[in-house]
Amino acid sequence: MLRERAQPAMPCGMKYFALCLLAFSVAFTAHALREPNEYRIVAIVNDEVISSRDLLQRLMLNMTTLRGPMDAKRQRAFEEATLQALVDERLKLQEAERYSINITPEEIDKAIRQLEKQQRLAPGTITAKLEESGLPIDILREQLKGDLAWQKLLSRQVQRNVSISEEEIDQAQTRISRGEKIEQAQIASVILPISEDTQPEVVLGYARELRSQMLAGTPASQLLDQFEGKVRLEYGPLSWVETDLMSPELREAITGLEKGDIAQPVLTDVGYQVVRLMDKRYVSTLPEENAEVALKEIVLNLSEQSMTLEIEAMMDIARNIAKYPGTCQEEGLAGMNNLAGLNIDVDYKRVELARLQPDLRQMIEPLSVTQITEPFAAPDGIHLLMLCEKMAMPLPKPDRDKVRAALYQEKLQLEAEKYLRRLRREAFIDVRA
Repeated sequence: MLRERAQPAMPCGMKYFALCLLAFSVAFTAHALREPNEYRIVAIVNDEVISSRDLLQRLMLNMTTLRGPMDAKRQRAFEEATLQALVDERLKLQEAERYSINITPEEIDKAIRQLEKQQRLAPGTITAKLEESGLPIDILREQLKGDLAWQKLLSRQVQRNVSISEEEIDQAQTRISRGEKIEQAQIASVILPISEDTQPEVVLGYARELRSQMLAGTPASQLLDQFEGKVRLEYGPLSWVETDLMSPELREAITGLEKGDIAQPVLTDVGYQVVRLMDKRYVSTLPEENAEVALKEIVLNLSEQSMTLEIEAMMDIARNIAKYPGTCQEEGLAGMNNLAGLNIDVDYKRVELARLQPDLRQMIEPLSVTQITEPFAAPDGIHLLMLCEKMAMPLPKPDRDKVRAALYQEKLQLEAEKYLRRLRREAFIDVRA
């Protein structure tokens, strides 16, 4: 939706927030100011306007959670995802208001404290960091208000539709105790709704044309322009879904597809869908409490005074190290046991998967032994983690209440996505390039 701009790669996170913020705000502000007015309308959601100022401020806020390099392609995707999140937030708040759901300042204060606790930050740290970077805390408070309103709305309107049978719990318990993995698929879908004044066969024709355009590599923003006035396009969330919980039509459509393939249009309860299979994986529904991993950790140290160019150079070095990290038996890197003067540390550790932070666990779980993660930024430098060993002890039959809770959350997430798709379908949404 937003135009691509070439930017130097840099790692983003709380440590480098100021550097990322400066580079990103200069680039995006130039984009926002291409119109005569200082700020312009980037989207209309029913009767509410989202301005380029709203988008810029939310982009700046979200920069604090990024890891890895920010190149032009990733920046464009980041902007589009942030704008979609703002549109969805407006829809959620509007729906919550329709049901007279209010969020008090005290509830938002509590959510900020919980966020700081989750990130192991001292009370007041988030507010101080935002003020230091020139961002008002109200931006975060508005985002949290949308999240809290959505949670209340789901508890009132959706949770009553979610139920877990005793048979489902029995099957999940057996599967987990045997160490069996559950297949999940990551899909990106475009939905073409069928309304009362459209013929299904006409929508199917558009769906086939859309698939051809996607196969040809046409960008999403151009697709919206090409089909404007012909048929409405809705973009489903890019998320991991357990294949057993998919509708039979979608499950059959992606069967046999390779990563990146686009299925033929499939008719579902929301209309015709054109689905691209992004990836597949096998995971456990509950943490493998007894799984232990041995890791080789490589850290390229950075100082607080490290400049952008130095960070970029260290990221390039880390990518080269990832190609030749050495073996798990070596104390150093491949052929480099003496690392004195290089400001690189190599350490070995054993840790239970369940004790790792969620983002680290997500990076390590898919690895096979001897595989290594992509470089990522942390407060003390650029990190790489190599999996040297993984030991999974046979799991006891998991707690029934934990299984029920895990299955419930999966179903609730699916119902929440359906609810949001309906809100998008029924709303007036005008996203402007």
